[in-house]
This record gives sequence, structure tokens and C-alpha cells, in this order.
Amino acid sequence: MLFGLFRPRLLLPLHLRGFDADQRQMIVEHELTHWRRRDLQWASAGIVLQTLLWFNPFMRLLRNRLSWAQELGCDRDVLHGRPPAQRKAYAAALVAQLKLQQAPIGTALAFGHVTQATLADRIALIRKPSSPLRGPWTRLATLAALGSVLAASLALQPSLASQSAAQLSCVALVDAATGRQLRREGQCDARATPASTFNIVVALMGYDSGILVDEHTPVFKYQPGYTTWNHEDWRIDTDPSSWIKYSNLWFAQQVTTRLGASGLQGYVNRFGYGNRDLSGTPGENNGLTWSWVQSSLQISADEQIAFLRKIVNRQLPISAKAYDMTARILHPQTLANGWTIYGKTGTASPSLADGSEDNSRQYGWYVGWATKGGRTIVFANMRLDQRQEEYAGARTREAFLRNVATQLDTL
Repeated sequence: MLFGLFRPRLLLPLHLRGFDADQRQMIVEHELTHWRRRDLQWASAGIVLQTLLWFNPFMRLLRNRLSWAQELGCDRDVLHGRPPAQRKAYAAALVAQLKLQQAPIGTALAFGHVTQATLADRIALIRKPSSPLRGPWTRLATLAALGSVLAASLALQPSLASQSAAQLSCVALVDAATGRQLRREGQCDARATPASTFNIVVALMGYDSGILVDEHTPVFKYQPGYTTWNHEDWRIDTDPSSWIKYSNLWFAQQVTTRLGASGLQGYVNRFGYGNRDLSGTPGENNGLTWSWVQSSLQISADEQIAFLRKIVNRQLPISAKAYDMTARILHPQTLANGWTIYGKTGTASPSLADGSEDNSRQYGWYVGWATKGGRTIVFANMRLDQRQEEYAGARTREAFLRNVATQLDTL
């Protein structure tokens, strides 16, 4: 076998002596043909591309096909113009190679990796050699096709595209049942304000305590003076379903006010949610209604994952109805790949050193879980980047559904 990328050496195993002279000569010629064709360099390039475009499930298939094409190409070049007797000896060497690979020996003979599945194709090539199309147009078409695959992959690559501009980011996915980490990238232990992702907590508390009844009960009346931040959808009477849909802050504040400070703190403590700090803004005594928005309550993506696992595994000290109704008002959506997504966005600005709001940047959250065929994956995606016209939470959700959720079957 050839070993070494820049100055390759041909290593010959001891059991090569078990082949006859013609077979040994053709086996060595096979490896030298790899060297002349620069197959080692092409194979290395395939590994680099698969590493860079790890998220693309077709890259592994493409690299495997490249390796297989290299072996067939070497077979074709070695056998070109050889008489039938030598072609037969070459086929016999392939069969012997398969037997050696199944034997308990320390090293396998090179000559291309042979399996029962690939042996038939290689023997067929030996019996009926084909003339390859080597014209410039064929090569140009091949390069164009590979270029298209590379360009499309780069455009969809989360780490090179949508995630590249983020000043702080994390994407984490964990198997809900086993806790096995499927993906963890970025500063997933960095805490930030939970913003509207805390509405999942408020919903669980509201339904467990009886403050909330079902998807459309109760309806809280809008009152002048409620926080609206110029959201027209917040200036109307609101039920639990529309509260979650529009991330209505004053609705959540009505629920926490009815719970009271001790009730709210008790739930957050039992849930083990983030840093559990509901003190609010220093000196303003607003923890009951503002602690989760650019204030004292902080949570990391890792902690979001831990909390979400407790939800889907029903390990929180709450009623079954609280789990069921909370999942229902999250407005689950089923993707084309069959995964159903339960998620909540969150958007908020970070605070400056003097406690004022940093209007130039926004946190964007998207957290929740995905289910398919009895399997559940919990996820947390958080980014801090420059403020744009679209809310950061919505942008984070769109990027997650486009770049990550479509790849769940590969995790």
C-alpha cells in the first residue's frame, strides 16, 4: 500500500509472497498507478471537504464514491492492453485479497479494499473492459458539478454563513432520553436573559396552578398602560394561545402577578431554572414582572437543555395537564422531513456596564424540542449579534429550521 501524502512510500506486506509473479507485478502496478494519478492527494482533498462540510449528509457518500471510482480507474488502467490470462490472474488476486481480509492477520493487503459487495463490479470490469470518456468536455462537466455542490454546501453551512456574523452564539442538541450530546458549538455555557423563552416556564406554572385553563381560557383584558412596545398584537384582549404566538409580555406579567413573588420563586427553584435570581433591576423592586427580561434572571444554552429534558421526560413536580397544554400552545409544526418542532423564540437587548440598554445589539433565542417516530431531541440556539429590522429571535429560529432542523435525521 502507498503511505505518505507528499513523499509516498510503497509498503509491501509479507504475505504478498503467497501470490504468483504475475499477480505480484500487477498488484504493485496497481499501487503505482494510484501514485501516478495523484489519487492520494484527491482522497485527502475529499477528507478535507467532508470535514469542512460535515453538516452535509451527501459529502460522506461523495467521498466514498470518489474512493470507489479511484479503485475502478486503477483496475482499468492496469489491465489496459493485457492478455486474457493476466486479466484472469488479476481477478484471482482480488478473490484472494477478499479471503485475506477475512482472515485474522495483522495487516490487510493493499490493492484496494475488497468486499463481497464491490468484488462483483471489479470482476465485471475485468471481463468487459470499457473505454472511459476522457475528453475535455467530460472533465469540465464534472468540475462544474462538483463546483455546484461545493457552492450550495457553503451557502447552507451554518458555521460559514448565517452563524458567522454572530458575536456570541451557541447551538446545542441532546437526545432527550439518553442525554447523549448530539451537537454543541459555541459558548453554550454563557448566560443571558431568557427573554420570551421564559414563557415556557410561565405556561407550565400557569396551567399547574390553575391560573390558565386551556388554549383560550382565560382571556385577559388589555388595559391602557400595559407594556406594548408598539406591538399592535399586544393592544388587544389576549388568551394563552395568542400570548405565546405573539410573545405578549403583559400577559406573562399578569400570570406571574397572580402567582405572587413566593409562588414564582418556588416554581423557579423547583425547576432549577438558570441562576434562579428573580430580584429584578436593583432598586426598582420589579422582579415579579421583569426579572426575565434584560434583568437578573439569567440562563445558558446548556441550562436550557437541562430544563427542556425535564419537560419532555416529565420530571418536573407539576401536573400532566401543565405539560400537555404547554406543548399545545407552542403551536408545533411538522417539517418536510417528518420532525415535529415545539419551540419558543426570545429577543432582548444586552445591558451596558452602566445598566442601560445596548440598542445596537440583540440576543436571539430559539429553544424547544423535536419529535419523530418515538425519538425526541431537545435543542437550544442562542446568538448575540447586531440589531436588524427583523427581531433576533425570529432570525435565530429561521436559521435553525433552515440549517439544523433539516439535518436531524443524521444526528
